[in-house]
Amino acid sequence: MEADTLWAAAAANTKAVLGGIGLGHLPNLLLFVGAFLTLALVGWAVWHRREEPGGFLRFLFPARIWRHPSTRDDAVLTAINLVLSPLSAMLAVATGGWLAHLTSVAVSGATGWNPSFAWDLWSIAGLTLALALVSDFATYVVHRLHHTVPWLWEFHKVHHSAEVLSPLTIFRKHPVFDLCSRMLKALLVGPLMGLVFALFAGPVGIWTAMGTNAVYAAFHLGGAGLRHSHVWLSYGRVLEHVLISPAQHQIHHSREPRHWDRNFGQMFALWDWMFGSLYVPRGRERFRLGLDDAPSRDFGGVRGGLLRPFARAWTVWRAGRVKAGRAGRRGRAAA
Repeated sequence: MEADTLWAAAAANTKAVLGGIGLGHLPNLLLFVGAFLTLALVGWAVWHRREEPGGFLRFLFPARIWRHPSTRDDAVLTAINLVLSPLSAMLAVATGGWLAHLTSVAVSGATGWNPSFAWDLWSIAGLTLALALVSDFATYVVHRLHHTVPWLWEFHKVHHSAEVLSPLTIFRKHPVFDLCSRMLKALLVGPLMGLVFALFAGPVGIWTAMGTNAVYAAFHLGGAGLRHSHVWLSYGRVLEHVLISPAQHQIHHSREPRHWDRNFGQMFALWDWMFGSLYVPRGRERFRLGLDDAPSRDFGGVRGGLLRPFARAWTVWRAGRVKAGRAGRRGRAAA
């Protein structure tokens, strides 16, 4: 099926706008606005149900959150990433789209599979869900790698050093983490998306493959505000085995040992459930946020948030190389 026909029929993707003139910041700005809108709308429902004292605005913008030094660090890194993030996004979108295009062409050519069914509501929904699952699985794998590979963790620590959560915390990340996570995800999701495209539509053009999944975009605009906030919203134990709730992601930021390396997923809880990292709360939990081995102030400002991770990652990487070299020499000597 031709790329233009796929766009018109499925409407499951929108062309990537990152390369458009003047639109480089659009995804981040939409995410930024969506986070605050979600916080306001759902926060109002939570406040109204609890009828907490102090008024809605005081509940929504508590001084303990918005005047905290950690939130000021969020703001600094947000400003930096609004400038740098589109660059890594463009590179990742191009890489993933190119790999998806090549994979769809190769698979269709090797198998001769050329789907001829008509696009209807069910096929559109199937393609959209398949792309969402592929994208979310890649996000889970990359996120888990940043927690298990020591030198990658040093860059991801910047995000986890937040001692309070606000909608700005989603941008509290090191540019190297942004680049590595997006490129690793592109290398994984590109071929997987190519397989999905080949199954549903045969070989597709590169612009189609570079599209942004509608489910993934809707999730960010609708859910990001509460994932990084003080508002506890649980979906219940049954649904939280399928979808990651804002409460579950807040638990991911906990510094309590029982919460370590839990809830890596972004949209779907299936991956955490399958690989043993799912944590489903039985009710509202109280816990401290941040890092257990380093204070938040170590990652504040330009020096702590941008420069310190380079030094720490280099130290960890060098230590690993030395340890591996010694182990190799012992192994050769024993042989």
